[in-house]
Amino acid sequence: MLLISDIDSVLCQTAGRALRWVWDRYQISVPPSSIRRYNMEFAVAEHLRLAGIVRSPDEISEELRLACWENPAFFRDLEPRCEIWAALCCWQRAGLALQFQTRRVELLHNVTEAWLANHGLELHRPLAGGMKTLLMAADKATLTRSACEHYERVIFLEDAPHHALEIAEESTAEVWVVPQPWNQQPLVGCQRLEDEEIGRRLRQLARCDEIAA
Repeated sequence: MLLISDIDSVLCQTAGRALRWVWDRYQISVPPSSIRRYNMEFAVAEHLRLAGIVRSPDEISEELRLACWENPAFFRDLEPRCEIWAALCCWQRAGLALQFQTRRVELLHNVTEAWLANHGLELHRPLAGGMKTLLMAADKATLTRSACEHYERVIFLEDAPHHALEIAEESTAEVWVVPQPWNQQPLVGCQRLEDEEIGRRLRQLARCDEIAA
């Protein structure tokens, strides 16, 4: 059995950190609930427009890229989501296979690896088929389809609706979607689960309570 997890907005609240940067930059509050269809730049541009600040979504996207998405310092001290993180640590302690797939650029590989390790997850355990534990700039659907050839059961934790749908359509993996404002639309072939339910299911699969006893 293999558990694959996205990182941003699944294991940590990356979007919230980016919106704090928007506040620092413009003194404008943009609530996460205003982000729809995974388009933060449109939500930010609209809130700026209402405040009399004219910035196009493309301009906002470029600012976010430089200040956040491709800036290692932005990612160094993100806080993990407690319930899911605890379940992943339990999963790994039980000796089960764990992989991380992220769309972060390769520039962020070292800071991402250090962040995971600093919070107690090992990244160098061997996986079937010679797969790596941490995959950057990942083509998630293709990689997951390949992983399904090596593991009888694969579970993928994801928040982005387009990635969730692609993984569900192109592989046999179970896709568990972590609820966010941008993924409230129907997602065929996926299960939308709260953090607590994800944690409960993963601990049950890993038999963590038995191990602790």
